[in-house]
Amino acid sequence: MAGRKNEKNSLLSDRRTAHLQSLVEASKLLNSTLDLGQLLEIILSIALKNTEAEAGTIYLIDKKSNTIWSKVSDLEKKIEVRLPMGQGIAGHVAQSGETINIRDAYTHPQFTSKFDQITGFRTKSILCMPMRDENKTIIGVFQLINKQAGIFTSEDELFLMDLSVHAALAIRQTELHKEALEKKAISCEIAIARNIQNFLLPKSLPEVKGYEFAATNLPSEVVSGDYYDFIIHHREKICFVIGDVAGKGIPAALMMASLRTAMHAQALVDVEMTPELFLTRVNQMIYESSPHNKFITLFYGELYPESGRIVFVNAGHNPPFHVDMSGQLHPLQTNSLPLGVKVDSEYRSAEMILKKGEHLFLYTDGVTEAMDSQDHEFGEETLIDILKQMKQNETAEELMNRVVESIQHFRGDTIQNDDLTMAVVMRQ
Repeated sequence: MAGRKNEKNSLLSDRRTAHLQSLVEASKLLNSTLDLGQLLEIILSIALKNTEAEAGTIYLIDKKSNTIWSKVSDLEKKIEVRLPMGQGIAGHVAQSGETINIRDAYTHPQFTSKFDQITGFRTKSILCMPMRDENKTIIGVFQLINKQAGIFTSEDELFLMDLSVHAALAIRQTELHKEALEKKAISCEIAIARNIQNFLLPKSLPEVKGYEFAATNLPSEVVSGDYYDFIIHHREKICFVIGDVAGKGIPAALMMASLRTAMHAQALVDVEMTPELFLTRVNQMIYESSPHNKFITLFYGELYPESGRIVFVNAGHNPPFHVDMSGQLHPLQTNSLPLGVKVDSEYRSAEMILKKGEHLFLYTDGVTEAMDSQDHEFGEETLIDILKQMKQNETAEELMNRVVESIQHFRGDTIQNDDLTMAVVMRQ
């Protein structure tokens, strides 16, 4: 009797050793690829070989859609199958975490013979087990069919249970690899978008005797929804503009590109237009090509350098400041609606004379709404104080840089919360 017991223990020990060796080999195979499709094929192959199953399928759980899906089957490979959680034997196992070991599939109430009828395959025994990670969380299901010799055993179940942890880890690695590749691809696309946007902004500023110009665009994200431009018109005038698209990031940047296209398309029309008509046509183009919950605030000016005359329209934008010789600030406002709000918006213009020694300071709300660590805003009053402290012989570029440095000092280590754009038109 003792001899038989020892023989039995020895046999169990040998099987356990073979079991562990198989897992070691399986671990090496599972780490051989970062492609999910190939990995699932490897997992299935290991499961079939070590349980002596004739066929099988590996299902993974999709929590977002509350389904289980598979691309692996040794009968028809790489055909995706999706089942609702709870449906069928595999769906039930995925939902309940229960192991189902069936001797005769046709006697089980949740078995459907539809697949057998289509393919001519005959399903006999089934072992369906949850695939769990190291935290015992169910991430998928093993469904093995037809043990080649007899029925699926507790040793088969133990092997799949141990295989689960190795398989789950390998699956997680493929997911992390995929996420990294997707993030890299998105980063590349955003970098391309930023390069395109840089191309859309002026490469150089106008060089006009008696005038200085400066401008900058500092996006809060990789791309910006702010816009500035200087367009030299052949009729001895310079069109200048600053705008702010509602929102941030790529959607705002795309709308900014539409604005730039509309502005330049109208500027190329060889017909003299008033600023009111110019913006009416630009607004129609923006309204027709953009979502109706988006809009653009805009300040548009036409400078006649010879006289210093400026005709402008403010379409809902932060009023730029005209800083006169005495250091007094005059906001430029015309009370017109932003672009894209109404297809038939009417625009009103106003005029001023920019005298020698005076300048205009244009900006988006990212300047005045810049936040410090205590959620305090930089504010319009702070900006006004800086502009009043105009230094003698200070250039347009120096003035703009002084404002930028003041904002950065005010913000400290706080992340920039909005796009920041400004422009200076100075008459010497």
